[in-house]
Amino acid sequence: MKHALVYRVEQVYLIHAETGLLLAHVTAPDLAAPDADVISGMLTAIRDFVGDAFEPKADGGLRTFSVGDVTVLVEAGPRAMLAAAVRGQHPPELIQRLQETLELLHFQFADPLLRFDGDAAAFEPARPILAECLETVVDTKRARRRSVVPRVAWGSAAVLLLLLIAVLVVRGRRWHRAVQALAAEPGIVVLESERGWRTGQITGLRDPLARDPAAVLAGAGIDTGRVTRRFTPYLSADPAMVLVRASRALAPTASVDLGLAGDTLIATGTASTDWILSARVRAAGIPGISAYRDAHVIPELPPMLRPMADSLAARRVLFAVGSADLPAETERILRDVATRWRTMQQAVGSSWLVALELVGRTDSTGSREFNRALGDQRAEQVARALARQGLPVEALQARGIGTQDPLPAANAEERARSNRSVSFS
Repeated sequence: MKHALVYRVEQVYLIHAETGLLLAHVTAPDLAAPDADVISGMLTAIRDFVGDAFEPKADGGLRTFSVGDVTVLVEAGPRAMLAAAVRGQHPPELIQRLQETLELLHFQFADPLLRFDGDAAAFEPARPILAECLETVVDTKRARRRSVVPRVAWGSAAVLLLLLIAVLVVRGRRWHRAVQALAAEPGIVVLESERGWRTGQITGLRDPLARDPAAVLAGAGIDTGRVTRRFTPYLSADPAMVLVRASRALAPTASVDLGLAGDTLIATGTASTDWILSARVRAAGIPGISAYRDAHVIPELPPMLRPMADSLAARRVLFAVGSADLPAETERILRDVATRWRTMQQAVGSSWLVALELVGRTDSTGSREFNRALGDQRAEQVARALARQGLPVEALQARGIGTQDPLPAANAEERARSNRSVSFS
């Protein structure tokens, strides 16, 4: 039959056009099944190579090539291509049949082709359609002659195909990864992507503050000069983009941190009173934010008040060992503290409250529980005394820390004396 053979369609491949991945494959019953994935990769690589190395034709580029006495016919469609391995001299009608089969596959598998994500299970029903393209035509009257096909031709072709695979077959997968990276970028939405043999096209939405899509594609190894990009501007609700937008609008200093809790913008840190007041106004107009919270932003003291604050922090109310009673000489210290607080409160104005923290400490005598309670008692005693000086209760924050965070001193005796105290901040 080999010597009487007119032509024979031995294998048919259905290959995804964008990724180059095999969708379905059939082989003549009496032939050993080859590695279909490798063959489809070779077909894609050869077609890509011809498309890149030579001027593409109007009919879509490479449509036929030969390896030994086998001719490969390639028909390309918008979502898939059909490749048939033919031995012998095929008639023109075979090409027409392949075209009609490819149109039928596009019609019956339109949705799986559009949504293909690498899983070819949905294309198993396509195998019977591909099998209809397998046929053998013989002429028993043809003179018997021995066909000699040099094995070296097959070896050379295999080497060439392997080289092409190493260089080009990865292009489809690289494109797929690049589109995924672009879709994962905050502020970018990919609506459609399409890859041809030489060029590609991506359409979508892009927040003006998002990364340049060209930079993302280039980072994924794509030649952006061959990719047409059409992105419509929009405002992204992605948390990362909302934070970028908020940072642009509020221009916080390095001492201020911005975060999101749902659609609430939260500011923490320290800032000037001018920034705090202006941020409250500007935050109301930031898209993607419904509320703004700055309860944990501590106002920075104006430069004119810093010397007063440092001087006040240097004051101490000293206590006797194990006692929380105020010594008589502390009356003068507390009057000075109250005077400085009033001066600072007048300087910042009625919109702000200067809070005074009172920290009660002890020496190392006694247990931890006793020292913590004693520290609380000392701080409360000083707070009550300052309230009698006219300071509002809401401005006084008393807490005892006992022996934690001790004040430094030159020697043990001075350290014990300094820490039997209440300090101011």
